Amino acid sequence: MTSALLARGMERTLVVLALALYALGLAAKAYADTPIGFHTPVNMRNGLCFSLIMFVTGVRLQRLGPRPAWRRLGPALALGGLALQLAEVAWLHAHWGTNMAQDFVLGTYFYGLGMTMLALSDPAPLRCPRLAGLGPLVLGIYASHFLFVDLLAGPDAPLRAIPGWDIIVVALVFALSLALTGLLWRFAPTRRLVA
Repeated sequence: MTSALLARGMERTLVVLALALYALGLAAKAYADTPIGFHTPVNMRNGLCFSLIMFVTGVRLQRLGPRPAWRRLGPALALGGLALQLAEVAWLHAHWGTNMAQDFVLGTYFYGLGMTMLALSDPAPLRCPRLAGLGPLVLGIYASHFLFVDLLAGPDAPLRAIPGWDIIVVALVFALSLALTGLLWRFAPTRRLVA
């Protein structure tokens, strides 16, 4: 869908669609308990609602190319986005009793944009060659992590009783996703799935 719209020069349509889907996702998730929201049995986190705006923004950033100003602007946007996220979830919780653990709120976009700009500015203190070596595996890690999140972090997971589990599970999900992706990377027929 995105390729077809971009190939036809319909980038504005793509941006409008991305914004509309993001608003729809917010209304059905974090803002579901508010007067502008609605409840749905479908988890709006997993799909186009939140990913398309990130993709479209990535396309725009790629066209602009990294700029020196991003080293300052990126952290400022990220901090502003983080503050907005915290304010949003506190407000939603205080007014509508919404759970404070939300995947996406409006500020999440600005936090992600800021962190992306910071990463693309390639500041020397953040350079880590070993971590950069994982670059070709990022798609596979991202795509496979859902398997392990559902397995390990689901609401009915028996391991949730372990103290500090919410922190441990992040490391486990990453390690398992990396291991699966590394295994699939070793074989030519499956390498295309993770590259």
